Amino acid sequence: MSYKKLVKNYLQTNGISIGDIVKIDKEDISYKGIILDRPEDDDGDEYLVLKLDSGYNIGVNIVNTTAELIEKGDKPQINYAGEFIKNDPSKMDISIISTGGTVSSIIDYKTGAVHPSFTAEDLVRSNPEMPIIM
Repeated sequence: MSYKKLVKNYLQTNGISIGDIVKIDKEDISYKGIILDRPEDDDGDEYLVLKLDSGYNIGVNIVNTTAELIEKGDKPQINYAGEFIKNDPSKMDISIISTGGTVSSIIDYKTGAVHPSFTAEDLVRSNPEMPIIM
């Protein structure tokens, strides 16, 4: 888990973990979503990342909130490391050019800024059904 002191303690105290579906209440608003892990290099210790039903990810400042477990879930796994994918001559050739932007970035939930995180090779490895040309 890459959450640090405050959020890590919050998760443990509430008996929730990454992958669980939760409801977070804060003042006069409620958020329901799946708890996501956060980037290792993110230093915002008061923010929990939720994937909402709409598909959007948000950062919720956990100060003065209550959490309710709705359903236990599994921690999402991203497994794209390993040997480079071999070219399949039966598939059509495409080129991938990594120029940054939303697809290859991660968001800093404290500031709302995005930072480049994934290379073209990372994107290809996460989508092994795509053909590769080296």
